[in-house]
Amino acid sequence: MTSISRFDDVNERFNDGNERLNDLRDSLRAEIGKNHSEMLGKFAEMDGRLTRIESHLNLK
Repeated sequence: MTSISRFDDVNERFNDGNERLNDLRDSLRAEIGKNHSEMLGKFAEMDGRLTRIESHLNLK
C-alpha cells in the first residue's frame, strides 16, 4: 500500500465520519425543534389554566 492510498483511505474515513455527524446534527435539530414546539404549547396551556385560577380566586 502506498502512502498516497493510505492518505486516500484516511480521507475517505474522515469524510464518512463527517457525513454521519452532519446527519446526526440534522436529526438532533429536528428533534429539538419538535420538542420546543411541544413545550411552547404546554406553557400556553399552563398559562391559560393559571389565568382561570387567578380569575376564579379574584387574584387579578
